[in-house]
Amino acid sequence: MGLPEQIRAVVTRSQTQLLHLENETFLFPAVSNVTVTFSAGGVANVFGAWVEIADNLGVTFSSVFAAQSGYICEVMCYTFSIANEVWIIELSYGATNITLGRQRVRSDWTYLLPLLCRPVPAGEVVYYRAMSQTALATCLVNFRYFYLE
Repeated sequence: MGLPEQIRAVVTRSQTQLLHLENETFLFPAVSNVTVTFSAGGVANVFGAWVEIADNLGVTFSSVFAAQSGYICEVMCYTFSIANEVWIIELSYGATNITLGRQRVRSDWTYLLPLLCRPVPAGEVVYYRAMSQTALATCLVNFRYFYLE
């Protein structure tokens, strides 16, 4: 990669970082009486299938990106069904499950998952999959996200 390409790459990364610092964030779910539950796979220590993220009323997380691209900047995991369990959670988007991030978490802590600096394109479906030391364990999650301008 020549110097002009390197400079363009640095500028692009800098612009992405500025988006993360200078934005209005939104919440999903957006109200306090709605929840999102992640379930671990049906076999201990094996990922379940990719599942579209939706709240307990059936509203999909993908719907917030239906018309506009954006970033998921935070995933908070809390209220686990089983204490002292280790989980691995992954997020992706699209038919080929393009990775947004993954994290190993313990059920006795509240976690914020670090995500890659990769936007969710408008109209894409957002998925999760999880594994835990106990099959079918559950946890509650919520999200902070923002839109690209």
